[in-house]
Amino acid sequence: MQAEHAACEGLSWGVVNIAAGRTELEEAFFDMAVDKGTLDYLLCGEVTLVISALHNVRVALAPSGILLVVSIHPLALWQALFAALRKDAPGLGFQELKTWSIENKSGRATSCLALRRPPAGDAHGAEDAVTHVLDQHFTTEAPLLTPRRRAALRQRWGDPETRRDPADVHALLFPSAAEQAEYPLELFLEDLSAGHGAEAQLSLAEAEEFLQQNQ
Repeated sequence: MQAEHAACEGLSWGVVNIAAGRTELEEAFFDMAVDKGTLDYLLCGEVTLVISALHNVRVALAPSGILLVVSIHPLALWQALFAALRKDAPGLGFQELKTWSIENKSGRATSCLALRRPPAGDAHGAEDAVTHVLDQHFTTEAPLLTPRRRAALRQRWGDPETRRDPADVHALLFPSAAEQAEYPLELFLEDLSAGHGAEAQLSLAEAEEFLQQNQ
């Protein structure tokens, strides 16, 4: 990135760990932060990590700084999430400035959101707010286990008593490239290890149960 834009005047470059605290930034602020994929990954993990990431970005931004989120998740999810934060945890309630979608190579829409840094405020309700939005999205708007997915899975699986390795299970549960990009094998293995062990072989019933439990 630095080499590509070496001819641009007025740009300075540095590498910092924004999670390390104010001292490493030496009281400097960023006018813009761009996230492409990090928040997507964190949404599939612990809610506290999402909150921590947003807090660290807020601290690093100038008072009128902009956060640009580029995501494979739908715009409606992000709009609901930040609306909930503005209501229940205004210290992390980034203000929506503009949203748009870009069609990517897979034919799916990539969501883009420009958000302004929130002013100082309480953030104690952030975990409950984010959890509620994600629960609503993944159980109602985009559930893992739907009648259509169940029927397609049973057709692809074959003999329901056949036990399959985790990599095969992941490919059968999420056959498209877009799904595998949104929920990669590494993350699937992390979730699987909590109940079965990352090396466990699964039957069809156990695969369906996994989807049900991870809605």
